[in-house]
Amino acid sequence: MAWGKMGSVTATGSTAGQTLSSLSDNKFIQIMAHQIPNASGNVNSLLTFNGDVGSNQYQNRYNDNGASDGTFQYTSMVIASADSVFNRFEVIYVLNIAGEEKLMIGTAVNGEGANATSPPIRTERASKWINTADPISSIKIAPASNNYVADTNISVLGSDLTPAAAVPFPTNVQVGSRAEITDTRKMYHYTYDWFLEGTTIPPQPSTRGLFAGGEVSTDTVDYITIATAGNATDFGNLTLGRHNMSAVSSGTRAVFIAGTTGTYTDTMDYVTVATTGNATDFGDTLSAIQSGAGVSSETRGVTGGGNTSGGVSNVIQYITIDTLGNGTDFGNLTSSRHSPSGVSSGTRGVWGGGFTSGNVNTIDYVTIATTGDATTFGNLTASRRAGAGCGSTTRGLFGGGYEGGHVNKIDYITIATTGNAVDFGDLTRSNNVLGACSSNTRGVWGGGNNTNVNTIDYVTIDATGNATDFGDLTAGRAGVVGTDGY
Repeated sequence: MAWGKMGSVTATGSTAGQTLSSLSDNKFIQIMAHQIPNASGNVNSLLTFNGDVGSNQYQNRYNDNGASDGTFQYTSMVIASADSVFNRFEVIYVLNIAGEEKLMIGTAVNGEGANATSPPIRTERASKWINTADPISSIKIAPASNNYVADTNISVLGSDLTPAAAVPFPTNVQVGSRAEITDTRKMYHYTYDWFLEGTTIPPQPSTRGLFAGGEVSTDTVDYITIATAGNATDFGNLTLGRHNMSAVSSGTRAVFIAGTTGTYTDTMDYVTVATTGNATDFGDTLSAIQSGAGVSSETRGVTGGGNTSGGVSNVIQYITIDTLGNGTDFGNLTSSRHSPSGVSSGTRGVWGGGFTSGNVNTIDYVTIATTGDATTFGNLTASRRAGAGCGSTTRGLFGGGYEGGHVNKIDYITIATTGNAVDFGDLTRSNNVLGACSSNTRGVWGGGNNTNVNTIDYVTIDATGNATDFGDLTAGRAGVVGTDGY
């Protein structure tokens, strides 16, 4: 069992007691107390937990020097006898389990004089605090009368047998494997990691980012490892070279949707994110379209807005990512627009900005699992189009775009809470028609139409601030689309 320091306090002068508060919740607690009474009289040392000095809250069994046991009930626990004014040292071990009385065993020694003819006094105790409602969060040791003097000390250690630290789980196991922690009798099961049975499993964080297509109608797909800055690597090729696509991902499979070769297309193709190679045909969109934006759950991909031969579209359509087939009508955005940016939490999909007859700042959202029309979410900090979105399960980021000129702005929203976007920071350069991908901690943007750049930037999603250089795509290109998976 590994012990970690929870707290310590040392008296610098006369004191009527010492308290350690805001203690972390540990199953096992070790209290080490060094008490130095003043010379004016014998000093009982009293221990209390969480300020609890109610009637008979502490039950005690003790003996001194191996004599017969004595018992007593008291408002505090007496942890050192009062038969001397000499220094004392006591160690107490506490079993601190919510829902149970707090059991203790302790041993104390009293110095009894600085000479060879006065042996120390030993006291052994078995005690309990009868509280069953609360874990121990504060510990106080105080004299019943008189005071302690300088250098009196309380130090507290804690230990908690956790699955990660004390009982390491096996790695490289099959999905569905189960393990029991013998100390707690709790069952865990393996999906992409070990999780306590009965708890909600968060979506698996992405580890790999993909950047696909771009001008001039390239079929190139690049990939990066999101956690590690560096240049992109060739992944494979699309079935059709094109730019201004949208993209969705289940985590394991990424689908690249429609776009333009100079002529709008309805092509959808897919790759397995973890395996480099060329894309495979998936199906067709409802109509040939470019410049929409995709949002995803682990099962469903949804793309909204875009340009068609009939004009700017408000159509939202969806696919089941793991099942090949054509797009299906989902509903409509609150207004027609092309070149929005999309972010998703895995549950909610959000589109921000775009262009109708001019740039817009509109933000819409849908519940991905439920078809229907989008609902107003709020507004971006400025009207703009052709940025790129990424984010975590809680926060969405909209980066770059065009407001009459390229911009380097990054806005953010809390996806679960409707409202206007807030300034996050800036990209390393002004840019539009770029792509983006993310893990649950890092957001990454690549490419764009500032002289067809190959720049890749990144931010830490939960920490506002300006982007940092990540590396370069394999070639500079605009109209690239980004997505991610593992």
